[in-house]
Amino acid sequence: MIPDAASQSGLADRYLELLETLALIVYRVSATPPFAPLFVSRGIETLGYTREEWLSEPDNWVQRIHPDDRDRIFAATEAALTAGSAIQYEYRMIAKDGTVRWFHDRGSFAYDGSGRPTEWRGVMEDVTDRHDAEVALRLSESSRRAVFDQSVLAITIVDADGRFLEANDAFVRFIGYSLSELHGFFAYQLSPADDAHISRDAVAQIKAGENSVQVQKRFVRKDGVVRLASLTLVQVEYPESPGAMVGLIEDITERRQTEDALRESREELLQTQRLEMIGRLAGGVAHDFNNLLTVITSHAHFALDAAGEDPELRNDIEQIQRAADRAALLTRQLLAFGRRQVLQPIPLDVNDVLEGVEGMLRRVLPETVVFTTAREDGLPLVFVDRGQLEQVLINIIINARDAMPEGGLLVMRTSRVTVAHTVDAVGEDVAAGKYIRVTLQDTGVGMDLETQKRAFEPFFTTKPFGQGTGLGLSTVLGIVKQSGGFITVETSSGSGSTFHIHLPVATATRRVNTPSSSGALTDRTRQRGTIVLVEDEAVVRAAVNRILTRLGYSVHEATNGVEGESLIQYLGDSVDLVISDIVMPAMGGIELARRLKVTRPELPILLLSGHSEESLEGLALADGRCSFLAKPFSLPMMESRVASLVAMRR
Repeated sequence: MIPDAASQSGLADRYLELLETLALIVYRVSATPPFAPLFVSRGIETLGYTREEWLSEPDNWVQRIHPDDRDRIFAATEAALTAGSAIQYEYRMIAKDGTVRWFHDRGSFAYDGSGRPTEWRGVMEDVTDRHDAEVALRLSESSRRAVFDQSVLAITIVDADGRFLEANDAFVRFIGYSLSELHGFFAYQLSPADDAHISRDAVAQIKAGENSVQVQKRFVRKDGVVRLASLTLVQVEYPESPGAMVGLIEDITERRQTEDALRESREELLQTQRLEMIGRLAGGVAHDFNNLLTVITSHAHFALDAAGEDPELRNDIEQIQRAADRAALLTRQLLAFGRRQVLQPIPLDVNDVLEGVEGMLRRVLPETVVFTTAREDGLPLVFVDRGQLEQVLINIIINARDAMPEGGLLVMRTSRVTVAHTVDAVGEDVAAGKYIRVTLQDTGVGMDLETQKRAFEPFFTTKPFGQGTGLGLSTVLGIVKQSGGFITVETSSGSGSTFHIHLPVATATRRVNTPSSSGALTDRTRQRGTIVLVEDEAVVRAAVNRILTRLGYSVHEATNGVEGESLIQYLGDSVDLVISDIVMPAMGGIELARRLKVTRPELPILLLSGHSEESLEGLALADGRCSFLAKPFSLPMMESRVASLVAMRR
């Protein structure tokens, strides 16, 4: 599914909002001296600067690093560039008011396509309180006691085995136990079982001679609430307990949650951009491929007509036709995934569609699957393309079938619902309103959380190699979204899956008229008329011209809409039908149709395309004189559609 521009804009806004909530300085600077600032988050206010002030000076970052730290930082940064690796270090920054603050900085270079560094990106965390606490440990006993008791940082003292000896008020508030309750506890006992080793490992490193060890671990409060903290363990002289250690604990739960939300938001934004790129590529490839398939299928038909009764030759040609049909199905899936297909929506009763397709659906299911339906009577109409809705149902039911290799139960229900604010299966907001809901529930293997996250990605499949394209559900989502609806999914591993397809109730009887094939003229002696064929691809133009000429029509060619419009004016009332590709240089088919709707409203138009991002809605001429035929098309379909449109001029 391709997120629209509004969705991408919303993700970008959410990403920036999350940045602003972090008590961190997120920054980007140029890759070369003077490392001019390119971006900085609101966390820069820690140093007393507004974002605008910081970005206005090209050498702010360099000048605000403490002079005693500057050479060390530059050398480390140069080493990171040479090694092509990330780096983290601590150094001092001079605030606007002249005070000095310590920061922990994690960063790396970004590179362009040729491997050249373009910028340095980093995240700075103010660690002044932690650094001051570490310094205090080296002060006199009286000074140390004052810092210990008054520090806003949670501080504990443990013996050589990690048993609590002392804790300040900040730690008591953090953990929820009183000091008397803590006596006798080992540090690892205040962690979940799978984090207990972190405390033991840190103590072992101190015993092995490390001056200090910093780790992140979870603590379980007395009330059962789990908090994430940064723990710095430092060995100190403590007369009452040789080998004692001081633990400095900083609660980072909210910061980690914000960082995780920020990372998820960034990944979501990048994913939408990747999907948009894939969608554009898929649409472009499908358009070009459908043009080629039109030529292949047309000439295969010509060859089959000329093959006579030679069974081997006819079988070879029919194999070509079948392969082309399968290729055409794949391109339709690509277009649906990218929401770039041309839909012909009409007001429909969903129950009628389900009743019409139920027999075919039963044929794709094995006898081991029990298929039942429950349809609510009197449903309002929806405004959808019937063929595409049928494709949605088929794709989901095939997935359900494959999820029940040993058999099971599949239920299809329809109902009317009123939807308030909610999100769809891919996390996008949906419009509140009245919907018709089609529910398909199976008792198959279901999906685990990771599969759910990727279920609607193009080309993602859990089926064995060669048994699936990975386009089934992405196609479904593309069709439903393009029709103004949305999908929700309820599933878990081993518990089956339930897909809810929501289609908006039609608010008016909008319609893109498509002439019925019942008016086709089968007597070729009556299929006479003049057709203007507008197509920019020479091979496609030649193939369509040959089809029309063999049907008895007089054909005049143009290579784009501008030429076509001039040719129609020149031929005047003798023109019975205009057949035009949609995507062309100079002037496309949709613009040509709009102009002819004004200048020649009586003239029927047949639009051809393998791809279009525009809707035909609003182009319908009086008496259904504008129709659409997707490439590649079958010759009987072309013959029927052309005959019925030409008949309108007689």
